[in-house]
Amino acid sequence: MDEKKEACPFCEIVGGKIQTRRVYEDDHVLVILDINPASPGHLLLMPKKHFRTLTELPIALTTYLATICKQLSWAVLRTLQAQGTTIILAQGEAAGQHVPHLLFHIIPRKEQDGLMPINIPQQPFTAQDLNDVKAMIIHGIKHIIEGMPKGENA
Repeated sequence: MDEKKEACPFCEIVGGKIQTRRVYEDDHVLVILDINPASPGHLLLMPKKHFRTLTELPIALTTYLATICKQLSWAVLRTLQAQGTTIILAQGEAAGQHVPHLLFHIIPRKEQDGLMPINIPQQPFTAQDLNDVKAMIIHGIKHIIEGMPKGENA
C-alpha cells in the first residue's frame, strides 16, 4: 500500500477506520451519507479499491458503478420524494476533487431547493475554434479507443 493510499480518508472509511453512515455495501462499492450534505440524502458512491479518476477504472467496474449510480438515483427519487438528482464526478483538483479517491455525489433535488445548478458560462467561440476543438477530440478519441485493451477485465 503506498503512502497516498494509506492517507486516503475514503480508503480508511472503506477499511472501517473512520465511522460513517453506510447505506449500501457489496464486494466492489461502498455508499455512505455525505457528512456535509448539499441536501438530505446526499450520497457518496465509491469503489472500495483506491482509484483516483474514472480513467483508471477497469471497464467492468466503470459499468458497475454506473449501474449502482442509476439505482441510487432512482432510490432517492422514490424514497425522499426528490424531483431530480444532481450527479457529480470531479476528476482532478482543477475540477474540484479535494481527495484523490474516485467518488460520485448523488444529490437529491427539489424545485427551488436553493442549490445552485452548476454554472457553466457560455463562452463565444468562432466556428473555426469549434471545428479545431472537434478535430482534436476526435483524434484523441480514436487514439484512446484503438489503444484500449479488449475483454471483460479491461
